[in-house]
Order: sequence, then structure tokens, then C-alpha cells
Amino acid sequence: MDEMVKATQEWLNKTYKGEKDFTPFAEKDIDGITGAGTFKRLIQALQIEINKQYGKNIKVDGDFGDGTLKALPATIGKSNTKNNIVHIIQSSLWCKGYSAGAMDGIYGKDTSNAVMKFQSDAGIENDGIIRPYILKGIMNTDGYKVLNPKDTDAVYKSYVQQGMNKYYGQKIGLSPTNGLWERKAHKNLIKCCQLEWGLDPDGVFGTNTMNAAPTLTKKTKGYTASKRLLKWALTVNGYYPYGLNEGVFDDKTYNAIYEFQDFLRLGADGMAGKNTWASLLSSRGNTARKATACDTSTRLSRFTATDLKNAGYTDVGRYLTNVEGGTLDKKMTEDEIAVLGIVDLNIIPIFQTTGRKNTYFTEKQGKKDAIDATAAAVNLGFPKNSVIYFAADYDVLTKDIEEYLIPYFKSVNDNIGCNYRVGVYGPRMLCNHLYEKKLAEYSYVSDMSSGFTGNIGQKMPKNWAYDQFFETNSLSVAIDKCIASERATAIPAKKIKNNNSFNIYTLYDNLWNYAEKYLQSAGKETSIKDINVFILQYLRGHYEGTGWDILGGTKDKNFEMAVNAKNLGIADTSKEIPVSSFDFFDSNAAQNIEIEHLAATLNACIYNTLILAKADNKIDAYAGWAGDLHQMAAAVESNKDSDVDATFSLEALKRKIAANDDKYGFSKMDLLQDVDAFNMAKLYDWKNNKIHDIFNDYYNLSDNSYNRYSLFKREMLSAFGKKTIKDIALPFANGEYKLYTDYFESNFGKYPYEYGEVIAEAFDSRIEDLVNQ
Repeated sequence: MDEMVKATQEWLNKTYKGEKDFTPFAEKDIDGITGAGTFKRLIQALQIEINKQYGKNIKVDGDFGDGTLKALPATIGKSNTKNNIVHIIQSSLWCKGYSAGAMDGIYGKDTSNAVMKFQSDAGIENDGIIRPYILKGIMNTDGYKVLNPKDTDAVYKSYVQQGMNKYYGQKIGLSPTNGLWERKAHKNLIKCCQLEWGLDPDGVFGTNTMNAAPTLTKKTKGYTASKRLLKWALTVNGYYPYGLNEGVFDDKTYNAIYEFQDFLRLGADGMAGKNTWASLLSSRGNTARKATACDTSTRLSRFTATDLKNAGYTDVGRYLTNVEGGTLDKKMTEDEIAVLGIVDLNIIPIFQTTGRKNTYFTEKQGKKDAIDATAAAVNLGFPKNSVIYFAADYDVLTKDIEEYLIPYFKSVNDNIGCNYRVGVYGPRMLCNHLYEKKLAEYSYVSDMSSGFTGNIGQKMPKNWAYDQFFETNSLSVAIDKCIASERATAIPAKKIKNNNSFNIYTLYDNLWNYAEKYLQSAGKETSIKDINVFILQYLRGHYEGTGWDILGGTKDKNFEMAVNAKNLGIADTSKEIPVSSFDFFDSNAAQNIEIEHLAATLNACIYNTLILAKADNKIDAYAGWAGDLHQMAAAVESNKDSDVDATFSLEALKRKIAANDDKYGFSKMDLLQDVDAFNMAKLYDWKNNKIHDIFNDYYNLSDNSYNRYSLFKREMLSAFGKKTIKDIALPFANGEYKLYTDYFESNFGKYPYEYGEVIAEAFDSRIEDLVNQ
């Protein structure tokens, strides 16, 4: 307890209790401890006195804002002046840690000496005269003495703070000179720059401030103040060029800039251009600068991965797991890794569940996360020694690090085992602490959050591998842009081999071998074409009955039961294999292909050419896209009385086709699989290539599924000898092929065939849109 602080608290209550808007101390709060509450009441007292002594009407709220600042006279507390404002000044000085003599309300020598000592600590002229901005600097809890004089970095930062006060304090207010570089000091540094560069000083670094920054070199003449500011900014970032208050650009300044640029991979040239100023004054730097790394919570398809590759990205951060009970499906998959391997991208494995508040980070949670991350990395096939980045995705405060983050990361390190190495994703301050304590080998720095306390005035960690600096939606997938350092740790996706889970194409291979043996034992044909058709008949699942038997041949029910009993080596406790087990991932559509629909359409497409030895484009069409068009149109017609939007018209039908509305039997997946079946029937030699090799080539190895709609259009026009898709669709839509039309009417209902042109035009428009996309 400080007796002078306690005396201040008692005097305030005695003098101002009962005054309007003054908040008296409760008895328990008169404790002799300096804090924000004491200064708030001192400011309330000052505001009351301003209104009384100077005839003002400012708000009494305990906030030393512009209204209070402007209401004060140019100088306060002349020699031997006695009044309550002087008493308030004396009390504030005592609470600030400066001996102001007796608290008698007289501005005497002791009070003047205390003011001079404060002025010296603040770096401004020590004339013992109080001005409004000086009083504002006194009446708060900011420190003006270096907390740790043995900390060279803190001492240098205090020199910068004193320089800001000396040259700009009267305009922007005083900065604490304690050597701690926190939000207020950094905001004031930006204000200093803005004042010099002709901008309104708001303390926010943005595009206008960056564009106003001068380019400085050793040859630049003038710009004395900007050269001084450059030295300050370098010092704050850990690059002390000496001669802080000298407005010169010398060799030491050049070397400091070059080292800073080189370390942050800005393109080192020793010149202070806009990129350099941006990285000195904001952790984000210039958000428009080019990046080669990124991260995303969106699962990548062949299309989006190719888009990233074409945009110059090489490394992509992806998540090992989902949040338990969460709704966002962000974890990477084996199929996605395979796609990234094809596109030749590298993967940065990130582990994050929530991690958005300090209480998440406990020793127990660290153990669980290490085990879960290891299991996920092993299952996905990440090689030994891969670096996994554990995320602390919030504004980590200094007090959080010792209490929460260090115990968590110690536990992660203790439980990660020998397979993987530990990295941290988080703000600079956390990354620096964990590096110093050898708890994180690499840092993935969340510099994009430039407003985080843990990023303001903090050095870039020595072990930084990735610098995340900007979120963008400019490509086909939303990403966070990152700069990759020479310590980049991403793993080439081609080197990630999954050996722990059952591969879908292994399952198909097993099915093929079993079908071959089954047909041999039954004395049936076992050529590649026959086995292909036989397997498709099995895979079409619930697509059965007379109509499908005519289109694709009769299914062998005994084989279906035999497959269920065989299990084909699937690592599963179940003895049965549903047809859906053969579904597989389409990397370009970023969703599973439901094999039954695809197999039914493909079965019909190749059954005629391979088994019946005749090509019938009408059967192929009605088994696929034409059948779905008929089904959708019939559904729209039958619902037009109950569904206002289902009225059969050109616009209504176009909306249904464009929306791929499942309600009307023609979903996006239906169209995609019809297109794929038609393409595969035309593109591949089914007599000499096994079905799973065809699937693998179409969906993974070649660009065929990537270009599916343009291929569909090309193959359709060639097969039917027409100039447009509309020309092909029209005879199907207007009921011209009566034999097939009768079948679909009996199964799916009728629609007015005079609207055939509407259907054909809508379908043509849909395909053209997809081709253009």
C-alpha cells in the first residue's frame, strides 16, 4: 500500500463526494493501490474543476478525451498557484510514481521538479511547465520508466517512444516510454508517419498510408523526418540502425533495411519502398504482394487445385481433422491428397479443433491433440519427420503464455512421439516464446491479424516457415495468402502414400478377379468386355426390372449374393458389401460418385455395342440424359397445380434445369453421371481396358473429368451428326421416338410434347453454361 495514494483516495472522497457525476470510493476501495479506478476519479475531479474554474460545461465521465484536453488553458500550474487543480496534479504525480512534495494544492518547487522528472522520462523539454497533453500523459497508468534496463531491445524501443514524444507529442499525445511496444505506441508511430506524409493521423495503416510513403535510399536528399521515422520503425522490428534521432540514411540504415527485407523475403535491395514500409508498420505488410503458399478450410478439387497451381501457389495448408461435433468439413482426405499430387502441390498439415480461447490450452488437451494429430497424419500417410502446426487461433496475451500455452505445448511435445515434429500457428509473440523454450521447431505466423496484441511491435520469429498475411476470394476457392520462407516445411503430395486404409481401386480389382473366377466356374465368357458388362450389371444395384434388363442385360442375382458373402478383403466387421461401397470420390466435382446411377447408365451405353454388337444412340440417351429430361418434365407437369413455380413454361423449366432441382428428378449429380457415362462409353476401349482402370483414368489420371462437359458436347455432336445440343435433344423431347417415349410415359408419366422445343432449348442452355464454366 502507498500512503500517498491512499491520501489521494481519501481527499477525493472528502472533496467531491456528493458532486454530480463523481463516483466516490467505497470504503474497501480506499486501499492505497494505484489503478485505473483511481485515475478515473482524478479525471472526474479535474473535469468538475474545469467546469467550476473556467466556466466550461464538459462531461464529467473520467475519460481524458479531446473535450477535456481542449477545455484546459495552454499552461497549467504557474509558480505558487494554489487551487484544487494543482492538488489533482500533485496527487496524479504521486500515483504515477513521482514525488511531488506535500499535497497542499500549491504549485511549488517540489511539484515543478516532479513535472521536470516526468518530462525527462517522457523525452520532452523538461521546463517544469504543464501543458494539456502533458497532463493527459500523467493522468493514466502508462509507465514512463524502462521496466527492464538490462533488456537492450526494451531500451531501444524506449528511445523510439521518447523520440515520438519529442517530435510529435503535442500533436498526437504522449506515448509511454517503458520500452514495451504495445497498441498505443504502435498506433502513435503510424500517426507520426501519417502527419509527415500529409494524411489525417488516425493510427491505422492502410492502402492510403502505404501509397503516401516515400521511397528512401542512400541517394535520397531531404526527407529528414521520414528517415528518422524509418530508423524508428526498423528498431521496433528488431533492426537497430543507431543514431535514432538523426534524419540520415547511412550505411547502417541500408544494412538494417537489407537484413530486414532478406529475412522477411521482401526482395532485399536496401531501399525503403512501399513494401518495406508496409511490413515495418503492419504485420500484414502489403497485402497485394505475391505469395507462393496459402491455406484453406475448403477441400480442394482438381479444378480448384489447378487454379491455385496456375496462380503460382506451391504449398497449401490443409487440416488433419474436423472439429468434433462441428459442421464444417475441413479435413483433408486421401482422394484430395492424390489430386494435389497430380497437380504437383505440396501440403502443410495443420491441426486445429477450436483453439480460439485461452482455456482450451491445457496439459490434458495437449496430450489428446498430439495423439489425434499423429493418428490422422499416419492414416493419411504423411512421412516421418513431417512438421504439424498446432493452432492457437486467437489474440494470445502475455499472461496466457505461461499459464496456458506453455503447458499445452509441453504436453504436445511429450506425446507427439518420434514420427512428427511440432510447429505452432499463432501470433508473433507466442511463436517467439515457444521458439525460445524449444517447444515449437517452426512457426506459421498469423500476421493477417495485424490488430492482435501478440503481433503489434513483435519481432518476426527466427524460425518462421510461413507468414500468413491476407484472406482473398479472388480465385475459385477462398484462401489465406502466405509467404514461404527458406524454412518452408510442406510435403510434396506425391510423397504422401497411404498404406493404412483400403483403396477403392483395390476393391474394384478384387471385384474384377472374383467376377472372373465366378464366370469361369459357371462356364461363361470371361473376356474383358464380358466381365466389364457383368460388373456393371451388378453395380447398377436397384436399377432393375424388365426395362433395365432390356437396356443393359439381366443381373446375376447369385453373383450379388456371392459378393456379399465374399467380403473381397474389405477391412470391415460386416460380412455384407452394399453396392454403395464402390462409390468413389470425384476430385473435380469434389463429391462422391454414386455408383448405382453411373453404372446403370454406363451399362446401357456399352451393352448394345459390346454384347449386342450394335450402336444405338437412342438407347444410350434414354438410359441417361434424355430419360432424366423426360422424367423431370413429367414431374414438373404433374406438380403444376400444386406448385405455383412448377407451371410448365419455358422460364419455369429453364429454372428447374439450371437449378438441377432434385425434386423434379434431374439433379446435378444425375446430369454429371449421365455425362460421365456417355463420355466413358465413347472415349475408352471397353474390350481391352478393365472397368476400374477406365474409372481411374477418367477421374484421376487424365483431364477427362475436368473437361467432362466440353467432351460431352463434342462426343454428342459427333455421335449424332448435329450442330447443336438442341438439335440432338429436340426429337427426344417432342416424343419423336415413339417406342422409347411409350416406355417412359408408362413409367414416369406424360407431359405435353408440344413443349419439346422448350425442353431442348433449356437443356442446350444448361450444357453451354457448364462448358463455359
